[in-house]
This record gives sequence, structure tokens and C-alpha cells, in this order.
Amino acid sequence: DREKEKDLPLSEVSVDDILDAQRREQESKQDQDRLQNKALKERGLNYIPDLSHDDMF
Repeated sequence: DREKEKDLPLSEVSVDDILDAQRREQESKQDQDRLQNKALKERGLNYIPDLSHDDMF
């Protein structure tokens, strides 16, 4: 509905901006996973990723 859209605090962004933000978010998550994996290895534990999440595909 056009009337409701006018009341929402939305802003138009380019596809490139969206893709860039997604890439940065994915890189950040990968960095966190690497740090967690490293910390677990230092403690003699193994990192087993949870493959049941749909966001990995």
C-alpha cells in the first residue's frame, strides 16, 4: 500500500550496496568462526559446525 510506504522510514539503496553489506556481514561471521575455532583448538577441543542452519546454503 502506497500510503503505508510513505509513513515507513525506508530509504532506497542500490543492489551493489546490498551485496557489499552482505559480503561484509559474511566475512565478519567467518572471522568470528575462525577465532572461535582457533580458541577451541588451543584448548584441545574440536570445532564441529552446525550444518542444520539454512543460512549456510
